[in-house]
Amino acid sequence: MGIWLNEADREAFVTKLLRDGHVNSLDTQMLGRNGQLFDARIWGERIELDDEDCILTCIVNVTAEKRRETQLRELAIAMTGQTSELLLQDLTRHICTELGADMVLVGSVREAQVDTQAVWSDGKLVPNFTYELKDSPCALAILQPDMCVHPRDAARLFPGDEMLVSAGIEAYVGQSLHDSDSQHMGVLVAVWRRPIEVTAEMRALISICASRANAELQRSRHEDEIHDLNAHLEQRVAHRTSELQKLNIELDSFAYSVSHDLKSPLRAIDGYAHILRMELETQIDPSQVVLLDRILAATHRMSNLIADLLALARVSQANLELGPVNFSEMAQAVAAQYLINHPDQQVEVRIEPHLSCFCDPKLTRIALENLLGNAFKYSRNHPAALVEFGRTTQPDEEQGLFYVRDNGVGFDMAHSKKLFKPFQRLHMPAEFEGSGIGLATVHRIVERHGGRISARSNVGVGTTVFFTLKGLQLAAIS
Repeated sequence: MGIWLNEADREAFVTKLLRDGHVNSLDTQMLGRNGQLFDARIWGERIELDDEDCILTCIVNVTAEKRRETQLRELAIAMTGQTSELLLQDLTRHICTELGADMVLVGSVREAQVDTQAVWSDGKLVPNFTYELKDSPCALAILQPDMCVHPRDAARLFPGDEMLVSAGIEAYVGQSLHDSDSQHMGVLVAVWRRPIEVTAEMRALISICASRANAELQRSRHEDEIHDLNAHLEQRVAHRTSELQKLNIELDSFAYSVSHDLKSPLRAIDGYAHILRMELETQIDPSQVVLLDRILAATHRMSNLIADLLALARVSQANLELGPVNFSEMAQAVAAQYLINHPDQQVEVRIEPHLSCFCDPKLTRIALENLLGNAFKYSRNHPAALVEFGRTTQPDEEQGLFYVRDNGVGFDMAHSKKLFKPFQRLHMPAEFEGSGIGLATVHRIVERHGGRISARSNVGVGTTVFFTLKGLQLAAIS
C-alpha cells in the first residue's frame, strides 16, 4: 500500500506477527495518502482466508493524541518553574509555541494599568513593560469570568489601543485572573497578527495555564504582603529598640546624677552623726548611743549602695576599649587582692592557666572582681572552701564558656530569674552583706560585650556562673 516509511519497519511488523500470531498496539510513523508523515498505531492478526495465509490489519492515526500528550508533558514542565518569574516565563513560552501566537503575556492589574510579569513575543522573551487598561480589550477581559475572545479585527474594534494597532494585531484572547475574593488582580493575554479559529483545545490550554498563573500571582502577592509586614515589623522593632536604648541611657544618666548628688548630703549626715556620738557619748544613755550607731550603720550601707549604683552607671556609659587580655593572670590578681584584704579566710583557689580573651580590660576586671568576690563570700563558712575559675571542659556543659565556681551555700534555682536584676538578693543581709548590684553589673558588662551569662546552683553544694564575651579567644598566651 506504500504506507510504510521504510522496508525495515514493515519487516519488523511481519516478523513479530509470524512469531506471535498477532501485533497489539504498535506505535510507529507512516506515510499518508498526501505523502505526509503521521503517527500510527497498528493492530495486526494472522488469519486464514479461503485457505490463504493472510494478515488482518487496523491502522489508526494518533497524531492528534500524540500531540496532546506532548502538550500535556510540556505543560507539566512549564508549571514547575523553580521561581515565580521562571514559571510565568515558561507558561507564556509554552502557550506561544502551542497556539502559534505572536505574543503571550501574564500581567498584574494595578489601578488602571497592567504591569507585565512575563512576555514571550516572536519566539523570545522580551522585557516587561506597563500599559494602560483604557481603550484596551484587557479592560473588558478582567471584568468577565470567562474568556474574552476576538478572533478577528481586534485592532479595528479597539482603535484607542495604540499598542494593539501599531503591532497590527488581528486576534485577541484574554483570560482574567482573580484572587480568592473574586477581585481581579491580573490577566493572561494571547494575540495574533492574523485571524484565528478558537478551538476547544485552545480554550482548554489557555484555561489550564490561566489557572496556574492565577495561583502563582496569588502566591507572589501573599509573599509580597508578608515581606512588607516583616519589613514594617523590623522597622517597628528597630524604632522601639532605639527608643529603649535612649531610655536606658537616660535612666543610667539619671541614676549616675542622683547617686552622685546623694553623696554630699550623705557625707554630711554621716559626719554630723559621728560628731554627735563623740560629743554626747558620756551625756546620753546607752539606748541613744545604739540609735546613733544605727544611723551610722545606715549611712555606711547607703554609701556602699550609692558607690555600687555609680559603678553600674559607669559600666553602662563607658566606651568599650577592646584588646587582648590574659584572663588567667587577671583572675589570679583579683583573687590575690581579695585574700590580702581578708587574711582570715581559708580558701583553696584554682585558676586555669593560659586563658585569653579579646575584651575591655577595665570592665572585665570589674566583672571578675564581682564574680570571684561572690564566690569567696558565699563559701567563707565552708571548712574546705574552694573557688575555681576556668573554661568548661565537661561533656555535659556548653563548650567555650568561662566559669567561676564555688562550693558555698548555693541558692534555690527557682529564684534564678532574680539573680542578675538590680537590688534582688537571694540571701538575707544578716547572713551575707551586699547591695544586690554586683551581679547586675556583671550582667551589664557581659551584654555590652555581646555575650551571655547564666548560673547553676544547688543549695548547700555551691554555685557556678557561666559567661561568654564576644570575640572570645581561647588560644594559650605564652
